[in-house]
Amino acid sequence: MGKIADLTAKFQALLVKINARVASKLDATATAVNSSKLESKSLTEVRALASNDALNQIAIDQSAIVGQYGEIAVFDETGVPMALRGETMMKTINLIASDSELNTVKAAMVPFSEVFNKWRRTSHGTSGVFPAIPSELTGWSYDAVSDSVSSTINSSSVIGLMSNDRFEEYILEAILKSTNADDDGVGICLAFAKIGTREHTLIAMVDSGGLSDGGSVPGGNIPKLVIAINYGQGAGQGHQLLASLPLGVGIQGWTGADFSPGVRLLVKRLQTGMFEVTCTKADGSPWPTPVYWTGPIPAIFSGSSAIGFVSYSQAGATWTIQQMPSIKRDIIDIRTMIVTRWNGNAWGIAGSAMDHNVLMPGRLYKDVFGVPYKALYLDHDGTFFELGAPQSISL
Repeated sequence: MGKIADLTAKFQALLVKINARVASKLDATATAVNSSKLESKSLTEVRALASNDALNQIAIDQSAIVGQYGEIAVFDETGVPMALRGETMMKTINLIASDSELNTVKAAMVPFSEVFNKWRRTSHGTSGVFPAIPSELTGWSYDAVSDSVSSTINSSSVIGLMSNDRFEEYILEAILKSTNADDDGVGICLAFAKIGTREHTLIAMVDSGGLSDGGSVPGGNIPKLVIAINYGQGAGQGHQLLASLPLGVGIQGWTGADFSPGVRLLVKRLQTGMFEVTCTKADGSPWPTPVYWTGPIPAIFSGSSAIGFVSYSQAGATWTIQQMPSIKRDIIDIRTMIVTRWNGNAWGIAGSAMDHNVLMPGRLYKDVFGVPYKALYLDHDGTFFELGAPQSISL
């Protein structure tokens, strides 16, 4: 009898659970599907309505998920449906082991030695082939004394050096010069994106009279700032002129009186989804015709994108940096596993690297501060596993 009573109690408990689950499902259906829609409907019709509404909600949720080609989707929050965003598979960090290393990383700027040795080199023309002229990828030199790069060729393509890091917002300010008397282009790439084999750019190009708005080199034009998508690639490859802004001075070449001190470009990519470009004389004073442009970030460069330096048919082009964006990567002190993080204005303590609220678990992390550039995996229990020292593969 005792066994039957136990079985009866368990059966009753099971019925209570089933009842609760059915009620819960009905409540969920009533919430997802307006109750007025259920009147006079068969069970099959109710299921169809619920399924359609659920699918529509999924479509709405998915529409908010954006990312870059090759990124993976990661959950931002625990237990929140479709709380996804795009992320790279491996996150880069700085592992330090002393106070001096911590201070070095905090104050770090991107040196031109890194630009010269590590940034992507590009050559763009109207052929739709990338690089357009492979031999022109080597048209750069680096001076260690002044920590500067310069173009060494009177290129037939728009040549560039594009950053490895991508930015959603930034401020970049540089003084553009050339030691060559030619009158062609020196500029800044405001945004760079590679999609498949295609390379796309948004460029602010300054010339002292040699270039056309369309990206050809006819000579005999007025000095100006041109803002264009896919500059120099031709209409067939998506060249789109956004602005052509005269400086108000005569043609003279880069060694002329107005150009020899340099041309200052201040570029801002803002959280508002806008670009701002200000072009002045090297000392910050305006040109006879003040030059300023603002416009929305083109859709192809949404999210984040690389930046760079470009030259077109102008040997001796150089850039003197006034402000340079850099990725403020998390700093992990391996002595304490404390994470120092940039909050947008200053460095501060974020907490322990083993705290899942500080560093996302289930991710790969790569140290980029110093040899041997360790690769780590952070488990969900807060344990770091060292995977080795990543190396590039040469074929």
